[in-house]
Amino acid sequence: MTSSSPASKPRSRRGKLLRILLILALLLGVVYIGISAYMVDQLTLTTRRSVVNNPAADGLNFENISFRSRRDDVTLRGWLLKAAADQGRVVVMVHGYNSARDDENNGMYRVAQALLAQNFSVLMFDLRGCGQSEGDRFSLAWFEQEDVRGAIAFVQSRGYRHIGLLGYSMGAASSLLAAADEPAVQAVVADSAYADLMDVLDREVPRRSGLPGIFTPGIVLMAKLMYGIEASAVKPAEAAARLGARPLLIIHGQDDGLIPFESAARIWNARYGAGTPDPATYMIVPGADHTQSFKTDNAAYMQKVGGFFAEHLK
Repeated sequence: MTSSSPASKPRSRRGKLLRILLILALLLGVVYIGISAYMVDQLTLTTRRSVVNNPAADGLNFENISFRSRRDDVTLRGWLLKAAADQGRVVVMVHGYNSARDDENNGMYRVAQALLAQNFSVLMFDLRGCGQSEGDRFSLAWFEQEDVRGAIAFVQSRGYRHIGLLGYSMGAASSLLAAADEPAVQAVVADSAYADLMDVLDREVPRRSGLPGIFTPGIVLMAKLMYGIEASAVKPAEAAARLGARPLLIIHGQDDGLIPFESAARIWNARYGAGTPDPATYMIVPGADHTQSFKTDNAAYMQKVGGFFAEHLK
């Protein structure tokens, strides 16, 4: 009869403990990935909002239009609002997260009417998964930048040669990313843009998911694996730096509770260089929350935006 040596028993116990720890680590990894995947599935779903305004009822000269995104061939729908004497000038307006082309929250439709009165034609459209466009998920500008590129191609096909972009929040980020590689865009207005998406996710994912921040890297990874969303590549400030000599107007609410107004300075510095921002291209609106600058001071807002496009779309 044989028996184990005294030295072999501790080794056996250590081996068992190691196996248990490996199994626990594997289980925890599976749980971590599973929770991250579930949150990606939930957090990227859009809440579709209806288009509530009617240009025909308001006596506007317009056309219901549709075009394809540059990515996935998604059909996007909107309006081409035609100015009486646009001189080939058009402003493409881009709404934000879980919104629609005529976002009542930030007054986009009223802004469009004011631009029409200043003889700019306006393209308003629904990003993927929003309003009347196809799709059911959003990506905080990774896919939406391709929707903006589709809009740029559409207005070019209609003969417009003086093209400006006016984006809000996610739409502002998408506009910067698109314009960086689209030389046809002559000028950009970015209202309430974030400088780097990862900064937003580090702050907002725990708040919206209820999970500790340790899950944010897993959610970012699963967004890439499940839907091809490259969140870490969404860097609007870096895109602003690639605009070259093309002008950029930054607008931000001083009391923005979602995207701190410091993001505005980061984007402005990326485009124009370090220093004190120039009031001609930088507007911080006191008392304004996220995308609320127009509603807070609509006269100053339109004077700044209208004057900017009048100077640079020619």
